Amino acid sequence: MSRDNVYIAVGFGTKVHLFKNAWQSSHILTVNGFASADNVKFQVANFSPDSQWLVVATQKYDSNRTDEDDAVYTYVWECNKISHGPFGLERCKMPTVRIGELFSK
Repeated sequence: MSRDNVYIAVGFGTKVHLFKNAWQSSHILTVNGFASADNVKFQVANFSPDSQWLVVATQKYDSNRTDEDDAVYTYVWECNKISHGPFGLERCKMPTVRIGELFSK
């Protein structure tokens, strides 16, 4: 929920639903770079302090363990009806820690 209580963002893998004024109007935002919701490992959404921008970072799960596995895609949308987003930020990689590695040290 945005700080001014005007917007609510709910992530569903490859889509983010942006609601305004307690469900009165909504927009479906597409997170690019994913074939399906099964490719989403983790997702976080946050609003800017002035509630004018929505930032969504989505980490990719690739069952084939290619270079795309654990890549984080970040997109920024402007929260208004004439938005020209999303603006894509540079892709980055997150380190993967296996469960066994946590207990072996």
